[in-house]
Amino acid sequence: AKMKERLPILARAPRPPEPTEDEVFARERELAEETKYLQYLLKIQSFARVILAKRKVRMMQRMRTVEKGPQPLKGKLRLRMERAGPRGRKELVLASTTGHRRDRAATRIQAVMRGSLARKRFRPLILHRAYLSQVATKIQTRLRVWLAKRRAQRRREERLINAAVHIQKAW
Repeated sequence: AKMKERLPILARAPRPPEPTEDEVFARERELAEETKYLQYLLKIQSFARVILAKRKVRMMQRMRTVEKGPQPLKGKLRLRMERAGPRGRKELVLASTTGHRRDRAATRIQAVMRGSLARKRFRPLILHRAYLSQVATKIQTRLRVWLAKRRAQRRREERLINAAVHIQKAW
């Protein structure tokens, strides 16, 4: 009774007809095709995951092994077995080669020498700049003192003028 009151048009409409055998068969076939499609889709996704996992494993294996190609540290580092620790067990130690140490020492000596020569060359310029700075400081100091005195004198004059004006207003 409530349906007739709320939706009278829908209540008076005829019931939909029962699906025929052909329609039921078509619907079942459609559902079967859809499930088959989803299964194929899952299979493709699993293959893709396998490919990605294999690629990741290969990448990790490559990172573990030293690759061939340009080796910027070749001739600079050496792996050695040395006795180390309290028990004197042998351990693998990464050390720089003698030639590389010599090259680095020579580079350091050259850098120190270039620095000292540059400082020696620029020392007169720096001393002259310091002298000019001292002279300028003295000039600036005297100028500031003169300006301060002049400012104080003007304030005194203004005070006297203001006092005179104040007296004149009173008379």
